[in-house]
Amino acid sequence: MLKIIRYHFTLIPTHPLFWYTTLYILGIILGSYNLLVGIGTGVLIIITILLFMGSTFSSLPILLFSTLALCSGFYNFQTAQTNHALLSEELVQGPFDLHATVIENELSPKSRVRQKLTLKTIACTQQQKKLSQQPLMQVYLFRSIPVKVGDEINVCNLVYKRTKNKAYQDYLAKEGITATLFLPYVQYQLLNRPKMSFIRWRSNLRERINSQLAKSLSRSTYALVCTLLLGKKPPSDTYTSMRSICSCWGIVHYLARSGLHVVLIIWAWTLLLGLLPIHFYVKQVILLMLIGLFHLLTWPSISFMRALITFLLYKINILSGRNSQPLHILSLTTLIILIHNPLQLFFLDFQLSFGLTCALAWFNEHKIQVNRFYN
Repeated sequence: MLKIIRYHFTLIPTHPLFWYTTLYILGIILGSYNLLVGIGTGVLIIITILLFMGSTFSSLPILLFSTLALCSGFYNFQTAQTNHALLSEELVQGPFDLHATVIENELSPKSRVRQKLTLKTIACTQQQKKLSQQPLMQVYLFRSIPVKVGDEINVCNLVYKRTKNKAYQDYLAKEGITATLFLPYVQYQLLNRPKMSFIRWRSNLRERINSQLAKSLSRSTYALVCTLLLGKKPPSDTYTSMRSICSCWGIVHYLARSGLHVVLIIWAWTLLLGLLPIHFYVKQVILLMLIGLFHLLTWPSISFMRALITFLLYKINILSGRNSQPLHILSLTTLIILIHNPLQLFFLDFQLSFGLTCALAWFNEHKIQVNRFYN
């Protein structure tokens, strides 16, 4: 009987960072509500961690770091949400002029919306007064204009009407997009087209690879390559029909690029590099360069970023001669992404990606502890 109880309630040795990440997540959750509503829960969690970890670590540092993690999560979420709401509120006050850099330019000649521009603001003026922050905007045009990525343009008398769809507002906030505009045409002034531009080189190389694949592969193969390897949904009927079929069978997630695809690519590169008679550390540097180039030439998703950061942390541990623990690495990866964008926590792609990975890592650690107990 004692063995059965020990089997099901084996304690898993966890790094303190795991609990600090948990508290940071709790702070973000509390930030989405009123602080007074969740303050009791936060205090209870901190006390629980003190009791659970107090036998191993000093209580005062744990209390300080736990409180810091909880408050940081709450503050970062409130700051991100408030800044987006205030900037969006400023834009609806009236027409504004935009001086911006084109960072994305997607052309769709066969669709009703011919062009989608993503503009990174340099200066935004409303009634001869500069806005407090610089918005990131997406402009959908029914008639395309001859601009290139990297161009600096000036657009006058833009009018923004905020959508009433709360879910769409939250999505825009998560993506860092302040506003979306749908315009039949836009009068613009080209201010500068730099001769050398990294973002233009990157965009042109992406499009060349994309167009070459479209010419070389069949429609169905091209749709799968774009979705699973490049991370871009192709605007074609083939992809739409494939998605519809997968939706009927409940396997539409097969069409999404996951961390497993990144792992398979890294595994293939590792296998090929293993055939080269070069030093181990040189192979690791080449592998890091290859995965960095792959990141530059594709459209990353949250699962891709999780796998990429996890891979980088593992390689840093290997190169520095340290042991890697899956739960510790995953906790640090989660913390990095949520510090950068705490709004990710409330979206299904983040929850599924990190939730399932955490469950796998946790049960794997549990299995290791059980095997140690019986051996």
